[in-house]
Amino acid sequence: MSDNHSSPEKEENLFDRITGLFQSEPQSIDELNDVIKEASNRKIINGDSLDMIQGILEMTDLRVRDIMVPRSSIVTIKTDFTLEEVLETVSSTAHSRYPVISDDRLQECGLLLAKDLIPVLRNMNQGGIFELGKITRPAMVVPESKKVNFLLKDFKKKRYHLALVIDEFGSLSGLVTIEDILECIVGKIGNEYSAAAEENIREVASNIYHVRGITPIAEFNEFFHCEMVNDEVETIAGIVMSAVGHIPENGTRLTLEGFEFKVLNAESRRINMFQVRRINRDGAQTAASGNEAQ
Repeated sequence: MSDNHSSPEKEENLFDRITGLFQSEPQSIDELNDVIKEASNRKIINGDSLDMIQGILEMTDLRVRDIMVPRSSIVTIKTDFTLEEVLETVSSTAHSRYPVISDDRLQECGLLLAKDLIPVLRNMNQGGIFELGKITRPAMVVPESKKVNFLLKDFKKKRYHLALVIDEFGSLSGLVTIEDILECIVGKIGNEYSAAAEENIREVASNIYHVRGITPIAEFNEFFHCEMVNDEVETIAGIVMSAVGHIPENGTRLTLEGFEFKVLNAESRRINMFQVRRINRDGAQTAASGNEAQ
């Protein structure tokens, strides 16, 4: 007759294995992970703690290139921007910090905090002269190959929240923030502005939209219920550059397929942000909204 209960020998063997696992010193990350998982299974730590500890362990193998925001997704301010160009960039993208660079090779670089523009505007109202260099702060520059856990130590030691990332040739390849590192441990961190900041198309006033240059043509067509077509490019920036034959400067306006595009932020190799409004054939603004059919 079979016995459904575990024998004392089996229970003792299981106990010995578990206690042995906690008492012996793990020889590798995998063994340490096993200990942590066993602790979670035994309810010594909860699921959230397990996720955080595993995130910390995984972070030790990560390089900055693995978590950085790529060059194509960041907005920079050029050292020769006027105050109007700086304000247009800040108002259209709503970030708190901006890399300030002279070119992609970072011969001159720095960091602009949006809050530093407040005293500048007060000074301008009193007849002051705008000098971007005077409000540009030093920037931390790190290589793509730097380990993430070492960067976190540097952030804490130097009290920085953002670093510019360069590739092996010294060119700007992206940026990384302390939030990017913390998300490796606790998961995605959002706020009340996150969704709007990540949108490719955002209505800022009646029939006035901010459109990111990387917006796919299909997404633009769906939002505005139009039929932009160009088989040679995939983004709205590509549509505009194909129409003019080069990368237009900041402030450039052009009319295309019933829309007026104004370049808000452009660099030597790309267009980051447009202001877009729908117009009729006579060039007058229409009252149609991109969300009218929703």
